[in-house]
Amino acid sequence: MLDPHSGNMYQGGKLTESERMIMSYTNIEVSVDVEMMFASGEVHSVRLSGIPCKWVWGETSREAAEYWAALEHISDNYKFEWMSIKSWVGSPVKDKEI
Repeated sequence: MLDPHSGNMYQGGKLTESERMIMSYTNIEVSVDVEMMFASGEVHSVRLSGIPCKWVWGETSREAAEYWAALEHISDNYKFEWMSIKSWVGSPVKDKEI
């Protein structure tokens, strides 16, 4: 079994509680293509990268976790009249706490 936190193979019998906690999420780095219209009326298409996402396995799908991480990042860091997420992609991150 692969440990998603360390990327190492897990060998042994039953998991301890702390091992179960480690294996219950995956850190992901999200990149998103977004179109935004600002108060000036200007519309810009941009690619934002390096957005941190922590996907907790039992809570939601990976796709939903990535989408919401991107949406929250955009909402927290940009002022816009409207925006549209055109596409996004996430890549698991090894040995990096998000």
